[in-house]
Amino acid sequence: SAPPIALVSLASASCEQGAWQVTQLGRSLVLGGLALLAYCLSCALLVQKRHFSVLLGALLSWGTWGLVAAALFWGVGA
Repeated sequence: SAPPIALVSLASASCEQGAWQVTQLGRSLVLGGLALLAYCLSCALLVQKRHFSVLLGALLSWGTWGLVAAALFWGVGA
């Protein structure tokens, strides 16, 4: 359900706030998607290669998500 909500948010921002807001929102969606990809890959690697439990792999992978999201935000998105 997230992609349709993202599209509605972009359409709404386009109508109400203009191109600058749409650009910022679109960039945030892409960067958030990249951070989510890093989280997914980290979680899969921890569970499959390191033989962690799924819960522990997911919890540890939140750190990966946070680091990637912060690095992308400060490096690209700010």
